[in-house]
Amino acid sequence: MKYYKNIILVTGGAGFIGSNLINELLKDTSNFVVSIDNLTSYYDISIKQKNLERNRNTRFRNFYVNIIDKFKVNKIFNTWKFNQVYHLAAQAGVRYSIENPYEVVNTNIIGFQNIIENVIKHNITKFVYASSSSVYGDMISGEINDEKNPCNIQRSPYAVTKKSNELMATTYSLMHPEIKMSGLRFFTVYGPYMRPDLAISKFTKNILNDEPIEIYGDGTKERDFTYIDDIVRIMITIMNSDKKWSHEIFNIGYGNSISVNEMVQTIKDHINPDYNKIIYKGNAEGDVNKTLAVNTKIKEWFNEEPKVEIHEGIIKYIEWYKKTRET
Repeated sequence: MKYYKNIILVTGGAGFIGSNLINELLKDTSNFVVSIDNLTSYYDISIKQKNLERNRNTRFRNFYVNIIDKFKVNKIFNTWKFNQVYHLAAQAGVRYSIENPYEVVNTNIIGFQNIIENVIKHNITKFVYASSSSVYGDMISGEINDEKNPCNIQRSPYAVTKKSNELMATTYSLMHPEIKMSGLRFFTVYGPYMRPDLAISKFTKNILNDEPIEIYGDGTKERDFTYIDDIVRIMITIMNSDKKWSHEIFNIGYGNSISVNEMVQTIKDHINPDYNKIIYKGNAEGDVNKTLAVNTKIKEWFNEEPKVEIHEGIIKYIEWYKKTRET
């Protein structure tokens, strides 16, 4: 095999964040990228297949393996000499986790265990994994959600699994301080190739098609939305940093919250200001009232922060969606 500076594993490489990350990693010809993704049917498998296809490259390979399959995961690690691991594979969905807790726990905890055990066994010194803003639970008035503050009670099994990943990484880092582990708390990621079940994706599609949209609650819940390009750039920056640490948690969010109503209004303004087919439903179990990232740590450590503001990002996404829908 040709010599490559980095042989990188990305779990969940057919997904939204994973496929965007791989696309960027492949721009560096010194990288060889391996993905593990079994293409679960949580949403349309053809979307994941297209994600893999757009990253088709002689320096990319995907293994159709479930991360809870310890034997197959071990075999991949034994075969490939990875020096970087991005663990993004997970069963997503706050609401889904309430209805399917066993599936979420198996994938997000047992799967995480299979990956981190191999990272340690093979002495892979750079390990980045996806956590979530959901670990913060509901914000208390005046509270600052930075990495130093203890988290409130998690509101869903999904959030609990992500907090469990952080705790496991913390424990392993005490036993193996030579391995640099980084937990990234993502705040509502959106942008090209995003999952169809995510709000901005659903609302854009339905408003373009003049079909009804459903909003849980009264639309006043607030979210800190983070554009995918910012997420990918900062992930790579953290992975490649020369700074030394054992295990650290980093928020990655734009740093400003807007209400669901304002987000919908922005989509309407750019597609059809007269659209009025909005259906308000009861509050969804597991939803928190507000998320808001404090990015002080990534600014101080890496001179980095997300750059794409939500209104700009929504317009970029809508233009991308229109273009890809028409081709």
